[in-house]
Amino acid sequence: MRKTILLTILTMVQILAKETTIHSLGEIDNAVKYSEGKAFLDDQLHGIASKSPFGTELPSWIDTQELSALIAPKESIEKNTLLGIKSWRKQTHSYVAIGCYSANKVDKKELPYCHSYNGDLNVYLAVLEHKKGKKYRLKSKTFEPLDIKINYKNSQLPSGASEEDITPTNYVKFDFAPYKITKDSYAFGLRVAFLEAYSGGGANFETLVLFEQQGDKLVQIFAEPMYSFVNIAGEWHDDGTRDHDITEEKNIVIVQKHMTNGHYDLKVKGLDSKFTKIFIFDKQKNYYVAK
Repeated sequence: MRKTILLTILTMVQILAKETTIHSLGEIDNAVKYSEGKAFLDDQLHGIASKSPFGTELPSWIDTQELSALIAPKESIEKNTLLGIKSWRKQTHSYVAIGCYSANKVDKKELPYCHSYNGDLNVYLAVLEHKKGKKYRLKSKTFEPLDIKINYKNSQLPSGASEEDITPTNYVKFDFAPYKITKDSYAFGLRVAFLEAYSGGGANFETLVLFEQQGDKLVQIFAEPMYSFVNIAGEWHDDGTRDHDITEEKNIVIVQKHMTNGHYDLKVKGLDSKFTKIFIFDKQKNYYVAK
């Protein structure tokens, strides 16, 4: 039943969004125009791993044991699947770190990785400050595992799932675009995704999640779908190749000049449609909500 619903939804996607039909998978790279789709194909089709999107080669001023204990003191280092840290250039001397931990057996052949299709992954974030010649210090962190839920009720992008809350399966990369959310501070982004697989094709749906430093806590303040890639297999040919209908759609976030409750409004804009949606900061919810 789920597959029937999924295919019905994806058929509607083809009607609503511009699609490209290719006559074999050998043509798929030329049919994909966005970096998100190219990275997805490299990983899923070509077996090419992305180059350390989370900075898994740690700097000399912190080691694996230290970083793990700092980010997730309750987690066992034996369950760690990825530790990474990258410079956050919009915040002077600041670095964003991530730690991923499996609740079950670690697949050592895949290390490092930050994905799970069973919901058994605990992910933590932290912001550190490090000045040359000085000891690093912790500025803020998520004290509990991330609890990200993806919802499509305010988005025009297609999804292979329902509009109900969806747990991401893949943690993709940091997003350090200049998301200036207050007069004095920036948020940083985490790109997450979930995948759909079905006979002869597949789909990838990516979401931007923004985090703000509030005292010593890192708080999720925004999460909206940003990219969709849908590959639906079609007719077979006599030479053994098969048609594939490829659909891509992408959104971007634009920080607005107008402020609500001390935070700049955010506009989500479609690059492949006329879609726009304004999000304003709700002080009671401590979160961006659709206007």
